[in-house]
Amino acid sequence: MEQRSVELVRRLERAMARTGRRREDLVQAMAQAAGITPSTVNQILRNEIDMPPDARLSGFARVLGVSLAHLQGRTQRRWRNA
Repeated sequence: MEQRSVELVRRLERAMARTGRRREDLVQAMAQAAGITPSTVNQILRNEIDMPPDARLSGFARVLGVSLAHLQGRTQRRWRNA
C-alpha cells in the first residue's frame, strides 16, 4: 500500500464524515459524480484501488464539498469557497 493512497482514504473518510450524510447515500452520489459504480467507490475506500484518476477524484470532491487539491494532498485547505 502506497502512503499517498492511505492518505487519500483518510482525507475521503474525514470529508465524508463531515457531510453528515449516510455513507450509503454518499457512496452512491460519489459513484454517480465520478462515472463509476458504488462497488468501485467502496474499493477505493478500502484502498484496493491505488490513487484513482483525477477525473474520479474531481467528482468525489464535488459531492464532498472539498477541493480536488485537498483530496490530492496538495493543500491543507479542506473546503471549497461557496
